[in-house]
Amino acid sequence: MPGEIAGTREIMHWIAHELGPDTYVNLAPQYYPAGKVSDKEHAEINRCLTHKEFQLALEAASDAGYAQQGDTAKAKLAYQDVLATLKNADADRPLVQNRVAYFAS
Repeated sequence: MPGEIAGTREIMHWIAHELGPDTYVNLAPQYYPAGKVSDKEHAEINRCLTHKEFQLALEAASDAGYAQQGDTAKAKLAYQDVLATLKNADADRPLVQNRVAYFAS
């Protein structure tokens, strides 16, 4: 969640120590504000994650003992595909602007 309000570090620590470090955990930077979230209500989460926030979540998982698995080269190619798609999207939409900035960093 934006601003680390979900307590990712604490959650990763709890899962690793209470359920065990072999418990599978999936972290993804896909949070999208919707529903009752607006500039007037729940403004602190009325945005997508930044690249830095997602990196902090990955660091929290690593610090708790988790290691990244999978084909990271393939994942990077997938991110490049997403960025290419976003370049053709409606650039005036805040979500598109946020994702372009995220994937470009």
